[in-house]
Amino acid sequence: MRGEAKSWGGQRTRAADLGDVDALIDLTALAREESPLTTQLSTLEATHLRDLLAAWISLEGATMLVAEVDGKLVGFAQAQLVTPNIYIDVPILQIEGLFVREDFRRRGIARQLLAEVSRIAGENEVEHIVTIVLTGSRQELRFLSGLGFAPAGARRVVDTATLNRKLAGPARERRLRGIDELIARRRRSRDLTTTS
Repeated sequence: MRGEAKSWGGQRTRAADLGDVDALIDLTALAREESPLTTQLSTLEATHLRDLLAAWISLEGATMLVAEVDGKLVGFAQAQLVTPNIYIDVPILQIEGLFVREDFRRRGIARQLLAEVSRIAGENEVEHIVTIVLTGSRQELRFLSGLGFAPAGARRVVDTATLNRKLAGPARERRLRGIDELIARRRRSRDLTTTS
């Protein structure tokens, strides 16, 4: 799934190649700084990231597009073709990452990257493009919504130690006690409103 180079107004999108990996590491570091999920889940190690990016660029069914302005990489779109499986009946193109440097935003770069993603989806006869909201920022949500992306679930994160601690406790008793307390509060509330 390799995209062709497209130019517009001194800006250009194209498929990434292995020569772009170092610049992509810098862009990925910026994207990770904006993502609350990354902050919680991992730390940046350039050597490991270099290997991951190189593997992604070479991976069958994966796409890494880059946007350039005057020869400088300023954004990327990372997508993967997902074939039907136990959860989906049709193939989808899943955008794993979409990022444009803050100082190059509002120039149509993300839209151009998404136009290339859409073209690739069409070439692969994929009817749905799915993305994960990385930062949750109002700007990101408005941008995606304006392009027709609709909510389809949400992610939740927990560290393993916390989950194990919660699972080890007497969940049923806590839940029943919580329901009993809720019912008692509602009864008290009703009694207060009827006597006033």
